[in-house]
Amino acid sequence: MTSHITEFFEKHLSLKPGSAMSRQNDDTVRLAAAVVMVELTQASLDSQPGDRKVIIEELGNYFSLSREVATRLENQSEQADESLTSLFPFTQLLNKNYNEQDKYQLIKALWEIAYQTGSGDRFNVEDAYCHKIANLLHIPHAWLMDGKLKAEQKYKAQNQ
Repeated sequence: MTSHITEFFEKHLSLKPGSAMSRQNDDTVRLAAAVVMVELTQASLDSQPGDRKVIIEELGNYFSLSREVATRLENQSEQADESLTSLFPFTQLLNKNYNEQDKYQLIKALWEIAYQTGSGDRFNVEDAYCHKIANLLHIPHAWLMDGKLKAEQKYKAQNQ
């Protein structure tokens, strides 16, 4: 399984935007972003049954997918995450294909997941994970904190 995923990313990391395989590249980038989201809930080693529902909902919102397609993407991401040894191939692919706005939207989505799934010590782990991803994606600290603030406000508004 690990070699299959490694080959998959080696093949797609070399793709150029606008190439004949652009659609497949879009799917690969989508999977990379989904893996980064799924890994957030795995980072604390204390995942809860409701986490999967939160991830599926966020994937649907983030990519404008139906629940069925978001569930399939979450399943693919879970499979990729099981053999994950490093986030670098995923974040490298995102860095090659995402502009600054895309990266900001991803970090904001991560914060939204963190607020919905984390509490106490678990939130601290998810907070550290968001900082790590922001560093790997070269997101300015101000954008990281802005995404956190907006996600916190959204969470508080939904839970009043």
